[in-house]
Amino acid sequence: MKTPAFILLSLWFYCANAQTNISGIINAYTPVTAITNAGCNVQVTVGSPSAFAPGDKVLLIQMKGAVIDTSNSSAFGDVLNLNDAGSYEFSRVLSITGQNITLTTNPVNSYNVNGKVQLVRVPEYTNATVNGTLTAQAWNGTTGGILVFDVSNTLTLGATIDVSGLGFRGGDVSNNPDGGCGSGSPDYFYPLTQPGLFQWASGGAMKGEGISELGSDKMAGKGKLANGGGGGNKHNCGGGGGGGFTAGGHGGEALAGCPLSGNYGGGGAGLGAVIAQNRLILGGGGGCGDYNNGVGSNGTNGGGIIMIRTTTIIAGNDSMLANGLDETVVGTGIADGVGGGGAGGLIFLDVTNYNGNLILQANGGKG
Repeated sequence: MKTPAFILLSLWFYCANAQTNISGIINAYTPVTAITNAGCNVQVTVGSPSAFAPGDKVLLIQMKGAVIDTSNSSAFGDVLNLNDAGSYEFSRVLSITGQNITLTTNPVNSYNVNGKVQLVRVPEYTNATVNGTLTAQAWNGTTGGILVFDVSNTLTLGATIDVSGLGFRGGDVSNNPDGGCGSGSPDYFYPLTQPGLFQWASGGAMKGEGISELGSDKMAGKGKLANGGGGGNKHNCGGGGGGGFTAGGHGGEALAGCPLSGNYGGGGAGLGAVIAQNRLILGGGGGCGDYNNGVGSNGTNGGGIIMIRTTTIIAGNDSMLANGLDETVVGTGIADGVGGGGAGGLIFLDVTNYNGNLILQANGGKG
């Protein structure tokens, strides 16, 4: 028996207008540990392929890898070579064998897995409605920080899209052992940990995270870490704000009564020129404040990345947020150093038509 034509027409109409409600975390993430040629295609070796399947759209992206100036000078943290940091592209999964995912296209860009490369599954919808807060996995040092999806027809916003504070992490180590001013702490880097109580007269708190990485011997002190804010130096200087499209602000001065010599954490570098080169960069983390009396604070996290491709967006006073987090602690009473705010992330929209009132924010957090 043949299916009546009107039933076929009804089925086609239903599929063409399929509506999916989305909220929470919709992406899957896995670290890439190797990239190798496999005949005409490229294989990526990943931490876990369990959330991926043949045909899936994927984002390949490198999160770090920049080389910075490490001299003990005001140039500390300046980006000398961006390398592949922020490089990205889309592809599809051809096949999966063990830990190896074969892609349907060869990468256009180069990637170095030592720079924290990750593979992100990109959901695809015909029509979608955001019916609850839509977000991403927080960046954990290996994966996350990115919300990315495609809608072939219409994306309707009925709730907030928010990746605020899901980018590079704020510095969170301040091991100042005493309340004395010491002999001054003018250096741009110090070891992250030093000998125990009352055994060191100079030092600093942890830098915020950025697109470059350092060993623990240089991870403290006022020098920025590319777009990561510098940590406050002893005694009780504030951490610097993370850098995003523009540079972060510097931290607060030392405890009153100690020499005020500009040993606050430096603001993270602004990477607007880098972003203009079509690189995707998480908001830099704020530097940690130098504290030892329990009323100071760590730096806060930068904003994540939103990437949406759709034909039409319908909004009604809804928001897309990729803000850095504010530092809400105030070092009152005993004046410990307070952490710097995280930098704003990125919002990347590829949209043909737009209808309604939509609020877009990728602001830096307050220190």
